[in-house]
Amino acid sequence: MYVEITSKGINITTTDVIGFSKPIDMSPIKDGSGNVSYYQRLTNTDQRAEHWLQRLGAALANYLREYSNIVISKENEVLVDFPEGYVLYQHNKEYKGSAKTRHDRYLFGAYKFRSPKEFEPHLIWLVSGRVNSCECLYCGSGSKGYNKGKRGELTEEKIINTRSKKKLRDEVETNGMESENINKPKFAKTLYRRGEVVMVNLNATGNEQHIKLIRYAADDNDIPILYWPGVILETRKVPITDNISDDTTSINSDDYNVVYKAYYKIHLLELSDIVQVDRKSLLPWLVCRVEIPEGFNKNEELEPNVKTYVRAIDRVNKISHTYTPVCSYKHREAKDSSEKLRLQKYNAILLGTEMIYRNDYIRLTPVDVNEKYNNGQKVPEYLLISNIYQHSTKGIQFTGAGLLRGMLYKGHSKRRTLSDYEWITVNEPGSEYTIDLQDIAGRFYVLFPNLMEKIDWTSPKKLDERFIILGVKWK
Repeated sequence: MYVEITSKGINITTTDVIGFSKPIDMSPIKDGSGNVSYYQRLTNTDQRAEHWLQRLGAALANYLREYSNIVISKENEVLVDFPEGYVLYQHNKEYKGSAKTRHDRYLFGAYKFRSPKEFEPHLIWLVSGRVNSCECLYCGSGSKGYNKGKRGELTEEKIINTRSKKKLRDEVETNGMESENINKPKFAKTLYRRGEVVMVNLNATGNEQHIKLIRYAADDNDIPILYWPGVILETRKVPITDNISDDTTSINSDDYNVVYKAYYKIHLLELSDIVQVDRKSLLPWLVCRVEIPEGFNKNEELEPNVKTYVRAIDRVNKISHTYTPVCSYKHREAKDSSEKLRLQKYNAILLGTEMIYRNDYIRLTPVDVNEKYNNGQKVPEYLLISNIYQHSTKGIQFTGAGLLRGMLYKGHSKRRTLSDYEWITVNEPGSEYTIDLQDIAGRFYVLFPNLMEKIDWTSPKKLDERFIILGVKWK
């Protein structure tokens, strides 16, 4: 279930909206009869929005009690917020020559929902992982629940595959690589995920011995040490007072008395030290990837700490070219021969140093200027993943909505999120893009929107093999 029970209620940890939806006529519009109508956005602290959140929370709580082992108290039968990208608006209509006014409230998102009752089946479909067909009025029982106008209906047919320049070894040739199980992060909405390799600022660990490891480069052939590579063992959130202004607080934070700050428990490679730090102390490996100068590690006069650092970096560089699909499942029985080729599906995959989930926004490898259009259609720069699967002959592939990133909205939130950007869907309605593994560049980071780094993932590894390479015991 894609929910998290907090002290303030039920938090939804998934969505089916790209960016966010809003009415066109936000400014007052006068019709031919002289009546004026307009929309106004309702914040979650508004009593009208609170009514929606309470109704939806009660319905969802009843569903979770019946179909899961989640325990929810009566006082927590309320949504902390609508799913990401969903916004409540009130439509106001003032009639000419009359004091009469009309007020209707709508929840804008994948569709325009007219009441909490109308949104309930769609919400339940979302939090249950979209396994079955959505029963809401707009998706219909016969659909897969995908918004044809925004996402493109799920299809088992491959729409394009013009990006591939080389062929990976088939998984049939990799000594029978098996699917592996790995627990999802305990706090899934943190920036970094359990199992990822990140760079840790040695000034922020609180350990004086780590500060002694810091060094500056003497020349261009030397290496500085400020960040040390480590593997995230655990993520957790800690409540802090709301008078603290800190952009490391999580996206799950609310506007009440308590907000939450994410902390990461990390194993520093080769040092065997476990540290706990916040987001500000970390950087993705691809943001500050370290290249050891040729012949540097053969220098017998290197300080012991530098040799240790070089070994740690060497471990990360080795793991950077590997991939490990995790959390396998079979969606349903195959209906035709083409579907039989990709029955083995996954909820996540470790690509090099990063953990990528379904419903993630990922970067695609840059294309040549001459390839920016395919049959007159723009080639996507990003993919919103709907499926990760293993094709019997073509290896790991991804399907999803092809996107271009547009402008950053002027009224974006203080803690920037995906919804603060305009996302433009480029695939045709009723279709999805199919992308090969070698055409994936990596995760899209809101904090590093212009990241261009990419590594080729050519070596499949089992989960235990991955952590042997890193020298980390994985529970």
